[in-house]
Amino acid sequence: MEYDYYLINQFVFKVDDSKNVMVDHILFADKFIYVIISQYYEGNLIGKATDSSLVFISHRGKKCYTDNPLNQSKNLIKKLSSATGLNASLLIGIILINDDCKVAVTSESKQFYIIQRKRFRALTRAIEKRPLPPINEQQLEKAVQAIAKANRRKK
Repeated sequence: MEYDYYLINQFVFKVDDSKNVMVDHILFADKFIYVIISQYYEGNLIGKATDSSLVFISHRGKKCYTDNPLNQSKNLIKKLSSATGLNASLLIGIILINDDCKVAVTSESKQFYIIQRKRFRALTRAIEKRPLPPINEQQLEKAVQAIAKANRRKK
């Protein structure tokens, strides 16, 4: 069915012998797999996607620097791809932020995004309209089942 996707919440995977990493949400769609990190900011974000830090402006107007969450997303995609064998080109990294956070982060990336929750559906629909063939349904279902089984959340 149209827009009938698989979703795994709180996926925990092993990076090495002593470290596990958690992904808030993994959404398996027709053409891509979305690796989603949820963040909450009490203020606004400004900067460039390539910067190591972004400018955070609190609702009271105080400015400070915060780590760029897009870098966290890039690192997470690399680790997830390595741990699962999923092709990194199929993975789209999304930092999902609260709707009242205004975001002005310039980016030319077609793989990593920082967006408000209310814009998520429009973004995924636009990405899924890219002129690429869909992932094979049987292979996608097997990948979903294998990843769900590998979830270390309860271990």
